[in-house]
Amino acid sequence: MDYYYRQPRYYSSFHCIGGDCPVSCCDGWNVDWYDKEVEKLKKADMSNDLRKKVEKFFEYKEDRKSWLIKMNRYGRCPFHNNETGLCDIQKELGEEYLGNTCTSYPRTFFLKDGCVFRSISSSCPHVLGIIINDKNAVVPESVMTRNIEEKLGETLVKFETKDRVESSPFLKKRLQITDFFLEILHGNRSLEASMILAAMAAKKISDAAENNNINEIDNLIQIFRKQAAQSSAARAAEGIEPNLKLKFVIVNNLMVSYFGADEAGISISVLHDGERVIPENYERGKKEFDKAFEGREWAMRNIAENMFLDVFYHLNLTQGTFFEMFAYYTACVAAIQVFASAIGFAGENIEQDFIKAVAHLNRRMSHDKYTAGKVVNKMKAIGLTTPAHLALIIK
Repeated sequence: MDYYYRQPRYYSSFHCIGGDCPVSCCDGWNVDWYDKEVEKLKKADMSNDLRKKVEKFFEYKEDRKSWLIKMNRYGRCPFHNNETGLCDIQKELGEEYLGNTCTSYPRTFFLKDGCVFRSISSSCPHVLGIIINDKNAVVPESVMTRNIEEKLGETLVKFETKDRVESSPFLKKRLQITDFFLEILHGNRSLEASMILAAMAAKKISDAAENNNINEIDNLIQIFRKQAAQSSAARAAEGIEPNLKLKFVIVNNLMVSYFGADEAGISISVLHDGERVIPENYERGKKEFDKAFEGREWAMRNIAENMFLDVFYHLNLTQGTFFEMFAYYTACVAAIQVFASAIGFAGENIEQDFIKAVAHLNRRMSHDKYTAGKVVNKMKAIGLTTPAHLALIIK
């Protein structure tokens, strides 16, 4: 049977850089392994030293229905070799003995109606390095292929069940919705204006999905596609006056949900004095950041588009409505904008510092449904529940 991949253009050229990675995915993350993966590993012919590690650091978690690799005292995977930057399991036994999480990250796949959606998370710094240096990196493309189940096997996302798709108008129309929003985000206007237009569309599409009106979703996409093409709509979105104090207070507040109270303010402390934002620091930082990315004004847009794939292509992180997912996505982009100004103000190597910061922030944003839910609940609690409110965050 013929299938096709739907993926960002840079997908096929991506490869893991292993020990050269500045923010290793083996550092600070819990890694799930499944029963048959651990069983296969334990049956392998391995050295005594490796077997002792396997017996010591794999722990079954009943609440997750999976095995978890316990981090060592330095907060790193115990199989991650400090000298080589590589995996001891892979080095001694080969890649076929690694768990699916280890072999597939940062890639994610799911299969629907003959289409395999593939994306790569912005929590990988090498991904960020690619997309900030190629203007068209995130433009979607379709690639024909065959025997998809045999190729992907265990890497397919498990929660995309037939029943779940059939019960959700959003999931039924995900390909059309995703392409439509990427089209808006990639338009010839500022990222902020694009996201404001997209927020208005997200609210209407979300309401249609909640009412189980699948035909209305197609109509809305056509209406907003025409609206986005009109210069008057773009000018209205561009004309919204920024409210820096409000944006900063909101983002700073949401950062606590991402990182906790102790860590939240460290990376952006140069932009505020307690509760008071320092506008001159923010503006100076933005200018320095823009200078570092001169000629690549589209870099932030590419990051925003790739993050859209993180949240919408395959994950319903918020466990909420379509609009709530978009609200969460907006908060993520706004946080990265604030990070950019902080790094522009205080960073020594702005581009590299920015890549590391965004990768670190994305680990919280795109891989933790509990954090996403907390952010959405906080946004609801302070009344950020309309497209107009999202415009204030992003501007």
